[in-house]
Amino acid sequence: MSRNPLELKNIADKIIEGALKVSGILGAGFVDKVYERALLYELEKKRLQIEVQYPMNVYYEGIIVGDFVADILVQNCILVEIEAVASLTEHHKQKCLNYLKASELELCLLINFGSYELQVETIMLSF
Repeated sequence: MSRNPLELKNIADKIIEGALKVSGILGAGFVDKVYERALLYELEKKRLQIEVQYPMNVYYEGIIVGDFVADILVQNCILVEIEAVASLTEHHKQKCLNYLKASELELCLLINFGSYELQVETIMLSF
């Protein structure tokens, strides 16, 4: 489902703003669920529609061969994957690309609260 790029940017900016606030208050060192709950609180305050633990199926030649869950879906258009690791790797980015392929969404924000500075990667998929 394609969205207006300006609309996606505005929503992404609100998510990142919330993540920056969470990072500034909590700092590094907690498990990812702590950051997820704090970010959910910030997104709710911004009156964004959120779905937690968003389920997706993986298809192969028309049959379901697996399933997985993304951390957060915001406004039915942006996936948010939260990590709390020392640094992001290509594995984290590939996971987000796979989420986008399975969900047919265009944008995933990969947010890492585990380093001393908040890391945000914007992962996009074009159809």
